[in-house]
Amino acid sequence: MDKVRGKGVYAVILIGGKGKRLRPLSTNAKPKSFISVTKDRKSMFRKTLDRARKIIRQEDMLVVANRKNLRLAKRDFVNIPEDNLILEPISRNTAPAITLAALALRKRVGNAVMVILPADHYIPHEKKHLDCLLKGIRFALNNEDAIVVLGIKPWF
Repeated sequence: MDKVRGKGVYAVILIGGKGKRLRPLSTNAKPKSFISVTKDRKSMFRKTLDRARKIIRQEDMLVVANRKNLRLAKRDFVNIPEDNLILEPISRNTAPAITLAALALRKRVGNAVMVILPADHYIPHEKKHLDCLLKGIRFALNNEDAIVVLGIKPWF
């Protein structure tokens, strides 16, 4: 697997939600990011971390989470540097969470490539997913003003 480690590429993992969509499995105290939907029993957040580590250094991963999820986030990302944990006082949805991460990265390193990874997505084809991410990252590294958006074709 091609890597982009140490090239100004940062994973921004978003943990959010109120635990309403997968009830009764997810709750306000344990949102969907922290439940397992696979046989290995790893949370979706943990699986997101494991995937990201294959192409991005762990020290180049930022986690944006609500303060109420701090304990659960630290359980799955045991050695997260405190500077890489961005805690929202109140959840305000995806765009504000991404903005917080962008401001933190701008202050820390200036210009960087951010790979936004929601922690509550089920990714059945990991290799395809990582190949697409790498393609988008390479494009962004070579086109400073680029915004790359990956999506999926609806299947239902």
